[in-house]
Amino acid sequence: MPNLIHLLPDNVANQIAAGEVVQRPASVVKELIENSLDAHAKNITLIFRDGGKTLIDIIDDGSGMSVTDARMSFERHATSKINKSEDLFSLQTMGFRGEALASIAAVAQVEMKTRKHEDELGTRICLEASDVKIQEPGSFPAGTRIIVKNLFFNVPARRNFLKTDAIETRHIMDEFIRIALCRNDISFQLFNEEEQVYDLPASTPGKRISDLFGKGYLENLIPFQEHSEYLSLEGFISRPDFLKKTRGEQFLFVNERIVKHPYIQHAIISAYESLIPPGTFPFYMLKLNVDPARIDVNVHPAKTEIKFEDERLVYSIVLNILKRVLGNASLIPQLEIPVVSKTGLVENQSYQTGTVSPQTFSIPEYSKNYPAKDQTGFTQNISGAWNQFSGGTQLPKENKLFSDSELRATNEKNEHKNEPVQLFNQFILWPQEQELIVINQTYASERIVYEKYRKSASTKSGTGKQLLFPQTLQLNPADVMLLMESAEDIFAMGFDFNQLGKDTIVLHAVPEEVTFEELDNFFHQLLEGIKQNRSSYSQNRREFLLRIMAKKATIKPGKKLDPAEMKGLIEKLFSCEVKSYTPDGIPTFVMMTAQELNGRFLKKK
Repeated sequence: MPNLIHLLPDNVANQIAAGEVVQRPASVVKELIENSLDAHAKNITLIFRDGGKTLIDIIDDGSGMSVTDARMSFERHATSKINKSEDLFSLQTMGFRGEALASIAAVAQVEMKTRKHEDELGTRICLEASDVKIQEPGSFPAGTRIIVKNLFFNVPARRNFLKTDAIETRHIMDEFIRIALCRNDISFQLFNEEEQVYDLPASTPGKRISDLFGKGYLENLIPFQEHSEYLSLEGFISRPDFLKKTRGEQFLFVNERIVKHPYIQHAIISAYESLIPPGTFPFYMLKLNVDPARIDVNVHPAKTEIKFEDERLVYSIVLNILKRVLGNASLIPQLEIPVVSKTGLVENQSYQTGTVSPQTFSIPEYSKNYPAKDQTGFTQNISGAWNQFSGGTQLPKENKLFSDSELRATNEKNEHKNEPVQLFNQFILWPQEQELIVINQTYASERIVYEKYRKSASTKSGTGKQLLFPQTLQLNPADVMLLMESAEDIFAMGFDFNQLGKDTIVLHAVPEEVTFEELDNFFHQLLEGIKQNRSSYSQNRREFLLRIMAKKATIKPGKKLDPAEMKGLIEKLFSCEVKSYTPDGIPTFVMMTAQELNGRFLKKK
C-alpha cells in the first residue's frame, strides 16, 4: 500500500495560510499599512477600487528594502522583526509572523516597488499566485509601494464569499479609521474610486478625532492621561449624555495595536454604571501602554486578541482610572441623563494627569454572562434583525386582538359619538359602548407614518416640505458615502439633499413628520442603525429605512394633543392596512371590555 502522507506544494500551503490572514480586502489593507508603520513611514496613502477586490494600492515613505530583502519578504515565515522565540515577549512592532506578504501573494496579483533612502536604485517585483514573474531594478521614490490586484482571482470560491462593493468598502474604511485614529502622528490619505475621501495630516489626538468623526465630537468627550507603575492609560471617553445605540465607536489600543478584549471592555462600561441607560454605549478611544513582556499578542493570526499577564490587575486599574475621570468631570450618578444630548461642553480640553487611587473595586469573574464579542448586527431575516435592533418582538398576525370587521363596526358605530381623552400625555382613552380602547400615541403614530412612507416609497411619490433656507449637516466622510449610497431610497420618503464636499450634505426638503430641530439627531441615528446592522440593511435596505424613519417621526410621549388631533390619529390608525401593531410587533392599542373592568372590582376570596 503506497504512503499517503506528503508535503503540500508551497503555493497550496500559502493559500491555506492566506485563509487565516486574508479574509477580505480590509485584511490586506490592515496588514500592508501595519508593514508601513513598522517601516517607520511618516506618510501613508491608501488607494482602492471596487471595494478592494480589483485594486489595493499602499504607498509609504518608510525605510524601503534592498533587492534581497524585497525578494525574501514574500517567503513564508520571513521577517525582520524577531530572531528567536524570546522576542515574542518583547515585541515593539505590529507584525512578527512573516506571513502577510506571502499569504497575499498566494491569492492575488502583487506588484512591489521599493527603494532604501541611501540607494540610488530600487527594485520591482511582480508575483502571481506566489510565482515570481518579474524582478528588475528601477528608479522609484524612497519607501515602498505595494499594488494588490484581483484578490482571490485564483480561488473563485473565496471570491464568491465577498460581499458587495459597498460593504467591502465600509470594512476598508473602518480598518483605515482604526489605524489612523491610533497613529495621529502619521499623515494618511485615502482615495476610493480615484476620489479623495480623507486627507489627514499628522496632528494631535483630539484633532484626529475631529477629522475622522466630525467637528462636533470633541466637545462631548473628556480627555485624560493617567499613569501607574504597571501601565499608562490615555485617550478620550464620552460624557454620559453623548451615547450611541451601538458599540461601533469604541476603540481600545494596547501598545498601539487595535485589540478586542471583552474583560477590559467590561471594565470600561462598568465605569459608567448608573450613569447611562441600558442598551446605550459610550464613545471611547483609549490607548493603554504596558511593558511588552506583560502581554501575549501571539494569540490569533489577525493579532487582534491579546492576553495580559495579570488581567485582574489591569481590570482594576482601568476601572479605577475611568471612574475617577468621570467623577472629576462632576458627573453625578444619581442624575437621570438623556440618551442623546449635545449639552454640557468640556470647558478644559487639556489633559489631566494623576496617579491611580488606592481605592479598590470588586472585579466580576470573566464568564459567559457578558458577550465575548461585539454584537455584529442583524440576523439574515429582516424581521428578526429589526427586533434585535429595536428590542421588539416578532410581528404577530393581525387577528390576534380582534378582526377587521369588528374594528370597522366599532369605528362606524361610534364615529364622533364618544370623545377621546388623553391620559398622561401618552395614551388616548376612547370609550365604546361595552369596551374601552387605550391607544398608545407613540406606537400608533409609528404605524401610521410607516405605512405612509411605505406607500410613498413603493410609488416613488414622496414629497416633503421645502426648507426656507437649506440646512447643512457635517458628517465624517465615511458617513457621507454611506448616506449617498441610500440616497434614492431616502428621497422616495420625502427627503431632498445633495453632497457638498467630502464631509457635508445640504438638505432642501424633509418629510412633514421630521422637525427642523431633529434633523441632526435623525441622520446620526439613521447612520448608527445602518452601521450596526449592515448585513440585513444590504438585504432589504428600503424596509430598514422605512422602519427606522417611522420610529424617528413618531408623536413622542409627553406631547399634549387636542381633541381634533386625537380624532385624526384614531381615524388614520384604523385606516391602516395593519393597525394593531407597530412594524416590529408592539401593540398600538389594547381593548378592555366592561366585563374585564368589573372583574377588577370583585371582592377577593
